[in-house]
Amino acid sequence: MRIVAGEHGGRTLLSPRTLRVRPTSDRVRENIFNILVTQAPETLAHTFVLDLFCGVGTLGLEAISRGAREATFVDDSYQSLQYLRKNTAFCQDQVKIIPAKVDRALNALSKKKQQFDLVFLDPPYEHEHVAATLQKCDTLSLLHPNAMIIAQHSKRELVGENWHGLSVWDVRPYGDTVITFLRGCDG
Repeated sequence: MRIVAGEHGGRTLLSPRTLRVRPTSDRVRENIFNILVTQAPETLAHTFVLDLFCGVGTLGLEAISRGAREATFVDDSYQSLQYLRKNTAFCQDQVKIIPAKVDRALNALSKKKQQFDLVFLDPPYEHEHVAATLQKCDTLSLLHPNAMIIAQHSKRELVGENWHGLSVWDVRPYGDTVITFLRGCDG
């Protein structure tokens, strides 16, 4: 597994050889970023990224390589955090790591009035984390105007479209995986 493109393109990323951690494949990650650049070219330049259920950090690190200013990584898996720290060693000045459950981390970030331009959401499949986390992102003031959320989920898990400040603008299936792109209201 590697960073696909950008300043750090080709850099190898470490990952455990276990089914508990399911890093986004190079192909899917490349497609996600191609869609982002095609649909919203300004999305990555100097943005603040939030990578939820980040695992070993593949999505947030890809964003940093492609121009994001800073990435905040959230996960509560001890094993994933060990790999994440190794994978982010080359860009520590652009990284914040929050070792906590996503729900708690979102509450803490909201209390600190932190906001993000791009949010990656890649929870364990079929545990209803996607809808609950999107609901939290939709109701807390965590998103800059026109922020984007990219949710990776099982095709059996519904994302829904009844959001107050978010709207679905693209859905891409990749086998059992579906990538849902959402955009925040412009404020």
